[in-house]
Parts: sequence; structure tokens; C-alpha cells
Amino acid sequence: MNKIILLGIIGGIYYKANQYYPFSLMTHIYFGGFICGSLLLMYLMNYQQPFMFKMANNVKNTNNVQLHELVPDYVNSGKNNDIKYTLTDKQLLRCKGCLNPIDLRYINEYKLSYITPLNMGGHNGISNICLLCPTCHNRNNLNNF
Repeated sequence: MNKIILLGIIGGIYYKANQYYPFSLMTHIYFGGFICGSLLLMYLMNYQQPFMFKMANNVKNTNNVQLHELVPDYVNSGKNNDIKYTLTDKQLLRCKGCLNPIDLRYINEYKLSYITPLNMGGHNGISNICLLCPTCHNRNNLNNF
């Protein structure tokens, strides 16, 4: 109730100020939008609390969403043990070299590469293997010679 009274006082001050210093039409529209938005927010906070808590939680968790969760056709059932799909999950659907998104329709075009080559002390494990797009793979092979 206090918020509605406060909005009424703000509206009264605006009305008196408009009598002495006439405002433009855009100022009236902005002020009306402010009042309507405030009333809508008060209604939602008082009568639709579960909805508002869910909205606030979604806004808070927006940055925690991984890229592969936004791809609608991507499903990793855990049954597919293919190394490329495992690395796709590990790299969050990004090429390790250029960080461009990996297109799952062309997953067979992507190449496996060592992060640290074996001849430079790298080990032969999945933590030393990455998935590269064809462009980065060609660039990586040219730099190794």
C-alpha cells in the first residue's frame, strides 16, 4: 500500500510541475510508462511470486548456460563413445584452434590433433587430444614442419 501512495505522491508532484512548467508529449508518455511499469511490477511481486522467482533465477543463471545446451538437435545420450563426440562435449562445441562453433552435421570433417605433440613430450591420452576444424588442422600441420 505504501508503494501505491508513493506513486500517487510522485504523480501529484508531476501534475503540479506540469502546471508551472509544461512538459512535452514524450515526457508524458515516458512518465505514464514509468507509472504503468511500476504498477505492473508491484502486481507481479505481490500476486505472482513464483513467476517472479523463476524469472529472477533464469536471469541469474543466464551466464551459466553452456553453448551445447542451446543447440536443439544436440543430444549426447552417453551411448555413443566416439572420441569426436566426447571431445565436442569437452570443448563445449568449439574448435580448439579458432573457437568457432562445431557444426555437428559435419563432425566427420573435423580432425583430431595433439595439444602437445608426442615428439615434444606430450602424452597419448584424451587430455592431450583436441578437435580442430579443417582450417586449423591444416594450419597446425604446416606449423609443425
